[in-house]
Amino acid sequence: MAKNKTPVDLLLAPLMIAVLGGLQIYFFDVTFHGPDQIRDMEVARRLVHAHEWPVNSPPMFGERITLPPGFYYLLALPLLLKDSDASVFIAFGILFLLSALYLWRQTSQAFGPHCGLVYATLALPLFPSIYAHSAWAPALIITFSNVLLGLYIRSASQEKAGWFALPLVFFLLVQIHPSAAPLLAGLTLYVLFHRRILADKRTLASVAIATAATAVWLVKSGAWARLAATGAPAAALQQPGHGWLANFLDLAKWRDALLMPYSLVTGIQPAMQPLDTLAAAGLAVMLAGLGLCCMLGWAERTVRWILATLAIWLIVSMAFLHQGGFWHLDVIHPWLAVAAAYGWSRFCDLLKIPRLGLRALAGAFFAIALSSHAILYRGMDRLGKMDWPISTMFFPQAPPSDIVVPSYTYRHLTAVREILDTRRICQDQVAGLAPMAMREATSRYFEPACTTAAITQPPAPRYFIATAQDRLRFDFTKGIEAIAVAGDSAVYAPQALDIALNGKRTATLLSQQRFNYMTYLPAHLEHGLQVTMPPGAADILLRLVLRCSEELPAHQPGYWRLEGASIARPMITERHRYLSLYYYDLEWLLSPHGSAPAVALSSLGEPMHCDVSAIARTAAP
Repeated sequence: MAKNKTPVDLLLAPLMIAVLGGLQIYFFDVTFHGPDQIRDMEVARRLVHAHEWPVNSPPMFGERITLPPGFYYLLALPLLLKDSDASVFIAFGILFLLSALYLWRQTSQAFGPHCGLVYATLALPLFPSIYAHSAWAPALIITFSNVLLGLYIRSASQEKAGWFALPLVFFLLVQIHPSAAPLLAGLTLYVLFHRRILADKRTLASVAIATAATAVWLVKSGAWARLAATGAPAAALQQPGHGWLANFLDLAKWRDALLMPYSLVTGIQPAMQPLDTLAAAGLAVMLAGLGLCCMLGWAERTVRWILATLAIWLIVSMAFLHQGGFWHLDVIHPWLAVAAAYGWSRFCDLLKIPRLGLRALAGAFFAIALSSHAILYRGMDRLGKMDWPISTMFFPQAPPSDIVVPSYTYRHLTAVREILDTRRICQDQVAGLAPMAMREATSRYFEPACTTAAITQPPAPRYFIATAQDRLRFDFTKGIEAIAVAGDSAVYAPQALDIALNGKRTATLLSQQRFNYMTYLPAHLEHGLQVTMPPGAADILLRLVLRCSEELPAHQPGYWRLEGASIARPMITERHRYLSLYYYDLEWLLSPHGSAPAVALSSLGEPMHCDVSAIARTAAP
């Protein structure tokens, strides 16, 4: 394969990577920031400020195992410069960009600038790029895998005898996420065929450092004692009822893993057209290049080892995992991208396609990547929130269900928090499904710290937060203007009635008891719920939201009992399933009876485990 240096390609490729990486850094706060990220940032801050040194990684596999704490120390480094979430996002974004440039350089030197040019168009995958600069542990998977593969290509192509950096990078990568562990089998096989590497002093020193660090961790963290008690580390990872062979032969899992880059994007709610078409085109480019590499890459020794390591990773991972998440595939993206780039460049060489033709092909690939990234980032910035059906996040896909994962961007969450803070709005003044879902998605991290008094004279103002889609189904926001907007969420300040929830004058009833670091338990309402409203001549619009631990017939009229008023029109309802909880968004139009001392809406009186959010106003705004 020709490896003549072509200055244009050597300029175009890093420019492409810089544009895609620059887009990520420009939208640095358009990334997810949920319970995992919030928990890990707190650990990193305690490390920096209180010198509390973590001895374990974030818990994994349902909190059944932990690894050495390398990720927390990496997460703390940007905080040493500036203690802000943004410093982490920007630093990780820059690292991601630099790692892609490093891998491009090694790819170009080993396989030629044409291969490097095609790799540049595939370097930043679509969906992972929106969390590759977040404070989530999988954010650094591709970054360190880029570096690992670059070192591997450099060693294999130049036939270097010693490995020093490579084992240490792998040691850190496994601490970031154990999905990298199967790469060890391919690396070990390479060393067995090139034994001079293992005999080199640099390799021995590197392995000794990693081994000593692991031994210290095993003792200090208590992991050794736990391993001795269970008998083997596999006990923590065992997946009952699923053997290795059955896992490996699960064709649905292979299919869904293959389509994951596409199905994740198509699962976004609301859809962002034509993002699904672009995602399909990007996946087709990657798979076609990979197929070409499998057919044409065997003549290149280094490519053979890349393909062998990839194949071993797939065999081990698919045999071990009964069901994997989308983040498990991040570690092999750089390997897939380089292999696909080599396949395309080798194919063009065989067809004797001129350089201009290959650049045009790479330009088309880059146009797909750039437009899809731009649409995704701008859509996330505009909406601030997206839902993902949980079934599309795993391979094989989970059984069809109505469960979705609500995901908010950091920019949106901070914008809503700033609106509330600048207007001195407390959490118990805010009603609506939107703030309740935000609480669920962020462990209440972004909520205002203040609370109003239980009894206020005059009553504290009430506010309502809803998306633009709300008035397409409900009437509560019709005829009133928002006082502030953040993304797709609007904050309203209606002339709210002074209502009481189970006798308490507030817009919310919430439990303060945690189930785990992610979830708060819903409030326990021993005698159900009663919403009390003052009497009046005008019709009342009542909006009620419930967050319940169990499914209730709350969206059915027969579940509620009304006193002091009659129903002017049938109730409007929506039911949502966010993660493991049930959400009910309900609206009534009530006509008060003139002689009634109050209007009361009550549940059937049975115990409920539900958080409550309610607000009411007269039907004429």
